[in-house]
Order: sequence, then C-alpha cells, then structure tokens
Amino acid sequence: MTQLDYPVDILIEDDGITITFPDIPECITCGDTVEEALFHAQDALETALVGFYIEENKPLPKASKPLKNQRTVTFKMNEN
Repeated sequence: MTQLDYPVDILIEDDGITITFPDIPECITCGDTVEEALFHAQDALETALVGFYIEENKPLPKASKPLKNQRTVTFKMNEN
C-alpha cells in the first residue's frame, strides 16, 4: 500500500475554515472548525486524486515536504 501525505494550507476566517492543497490546486474544501475542515479534506483529497488523476490515467501529484508545523492529509492507495 502506498501512502502519500499531502500538506494543506488552512485559512481561518470569520465565516469558517478553508483548506487547500498546494500540490493539488483542484482540491479545496471547508468546514466550520479546523477539525471539520480536515475531516472533509480527507474526502476531498480522495475524490480529487481518484477522479482527476487515477481515473484519467494521469500521474499523481508528488506530495511536497510539509513546512514546519504544517498539517497533512494522507491518501492511501492499494497497489493492484
């Protein structure tokens, strides 16, 4: 099983939290709290990687090294 840890940018605003993935520009999600946004980020990451890359036979974006204290979201892929 391959595991890729993608760093995320967390934007905290008055009306909620937005999470983006620097390595995957099409992957954006949000939530009312950081925890909720990170929960949604897991699903958004899987949807983006499967829908935009794997199903289109494109190589997965390389996960960059997270900056100090930067959170990551993990994508686990079975190798068949």
